[in-house]
Amino acid sequence: MTFARPFLAANWKMNLGPTAAATLTHDFLAQHSARPDRTIVLFPSALAFAAVKGAVASRGDVRLGVQNVHAAEKGAFTG
Repeated sequence: MTFARPFLAANWKMNLGPTAAATLTHDFLAQHSARPDRTIVLFPSALAFAAVKGAVASRGDVRLGVQNVHAAEKGAFTG
């Protein structure tokens, strides 16, 4: 029997700016080593995307998505 590859996603909505998102990403990746048997997908805000992209550049098991821009300053908005 073949099992599906685990797919873990984290949607940050609009709660972290670029610096906080990069810090969270570095801390998370330091605690979770790369594994070829799973995929992690992070969804930072559009404004934090570039910072998070740089933080995950060396990880083959991490993918990125992005949240749309919303008029609110922060919060649980998906755009």
